[in-house]
Amino acid sequence: MFEKVIVTEFVAEEYGDTLPDYIEIRKLTNIQTFKELQNKLDRGEASSIALSLEIPDSLLLLDEQDARSVASERKLRFIGVLGILLVAKEEKRISEIKPFLNELKHSGMWVSDKVIHEVLRLVNEL
Repeated sequence: MFEKVIVTEFVAEEYGDTLPDYIEIRKLTNIQTFKELQNKLDRGEASSIALSLEIPDSLLLLDEQDARSVASERKLRFIGVLGILLVAKEEKRISEIKPFLNELKHSGMWVSDKVIHEVLRLVNEL
């Protein structure tokens, strides 16, 4: 779905396994911004936002509300996992969202029942 996927070394560490070949790991150059953001966010989110500030026209993948607030304050574009699923369905890359939502819930990602209901309503999967 995306031309390029870039993560920081901190995100790669959090992943805990070998990343797929299509994901590029990039070292941060703006360490000061990263350190400032770490006061509010975890290392993965702080480093991702700092890196996004270094890459013009980037799109961040963020689901945590605190990270989204910081990204908004800095006028950065972002999307969450549910947004990616909506785009994938709209582009007919997937036929249903519901199985992915179930998998996300069972993998430990917290999503409110209200949000799940709204997403399924939007894509006519109720």
